[in-house]
Amino acid sequence: MTEHLESCADEIRAKTGSNANTLILGSAAWSKFRKNAEVKDSLETRRGSASAIETACSTDGNLRHVGTFGDLDIIVYSEQYTENGTSKPILQADAAILLNIQDVMGVRHFGSLMTKEGLVTTDFLAKEVYEEEQSRTWMIVESRPVVVPHRINATFAITVG
Repeated sequence: MTEHLESCADEIRAKTGSNANTLILGSAAWSKFRKNAEVKDSLETRRGSASAIETACSTDGNLRHVGTFGDLDIIVYSEQYTENGTSKPILQADAAILLNIQDVMGVRHFGSLMTKEGLVTTDFLAKEVYEEEQSRTWMIVESRPVVVPHRINATFAITVG
């Protein structure tokens, strides 16, 4: 396990100079990872700093910091999206991503928005909609943000089998 992670980190370092320090796991990958004997012996589940114990990072339950393994922060990501009425994971359950989040240098871009006149390139688009039946006007603001990693080679995707 350690040798495989280190060889992936070495490949990232060789191609980009980035030192991977975060391992993001899908739920099934986390389940397999934590059962590995080498991981069981070395996984540190307490977080702290030089001065005080810190709480683990958490958003709404979809992102959990579960510990550290050597110099890697281990994060489990389980957010879902809905496509045609079916709930699907954003990160496949058996997937793992090794990276240094700061070195990927993701930048937020915006996609074009459709208006009556055609596609408009803008960060935000405000529209006024009048409902004649109920005599009311609505203001709608639309946006199509997407985060684009500018150093994609500073990541390593792994399928955990």
